[in-house]
Amino acid sequence: MANREYDLRTFARRAANNGALLEEYAQQKGMQLTPAKGKKPTKDELADLFCVAFQGLSEDKRDQISKETLDIYELACPAGFSLLLVVATSKAAELPADMEDWNNCGKVLWFFMNRHEIFQEAFGWFEIESRNGWRDALNLKRVPISATIGKEASLAKQISEYYVRRHFIGRNCVAEHKELGDRVCFRVLVEGQAKDEEIFKGGKVTTTGIIKPADEVIFMYYPDEGRLRTKADGGKDEVRVLRDIFREH
Repeated sequence: MANREYDLRTFARRAANNGALLEEYAQQKGMQLTPAKGKKPTKDELADLFCVAFQGLSEDKRDQISKETLDIYELACPAGFSLLLVVATSKAAELPADMEDWNNCGKVLWFFMNRHEIFQEAFGWFEIESRNGWRDALNLKRVPISATIGKEASLAKQISEYYVRRHFIGRNCVAEHKELGDRVCFRVLVEGQAKDEEIFKGGKVTTTGIIKPADEVIFMYYPDEGRLRTKADGGKDEVRVLRDIFREH
């Protein structure tokens, strides 16, 4: 997913359009934004105070805030915010009366702090739909979403058998199912090739030891359109095989 030229100050500057929200978030993280006495800070000044307070935190807290603010910033884009509204509507969420006056970054920050389960669900969908490399199949048989429920185990079994036979990986495989509005998503995690990686830990470079990453195969089905989107590594021939496995279910 593209980061839309994210940096911490850009997030803080946009979130500062509703200064109370940014200050509340900072307080939750143990950050004190202390403006000059008797003076209400401008948006730029509030963003500067946020960044200064951030630098005084421990590395673990800085990492957590960097991850959270990047996610909020990403979801504030038009496509992400549209998904957030769909999820919020499906949950009949009650929103602040003055929210319509806020920019998207402030709105998403409010959901992050006050309706985190809605934020998490919307961000999960956004992570999936914003990826590159989808391959579409059109004019498929239209099956209602209700008929796709309970297919996870059989789908995971078939995909595992294919990966073991074709690539000698994938003995462990799980499938997740979720739906939103007019679409249903199956996210299949396939046990990948064993490897080790170099990572930073405690400011030093170390290796992870042997790990087996979870490779993804994602199916997004739109029954009203008869459309299936498939995302997987391996090129169009691999996707075609995986698509056929999905269609059998």
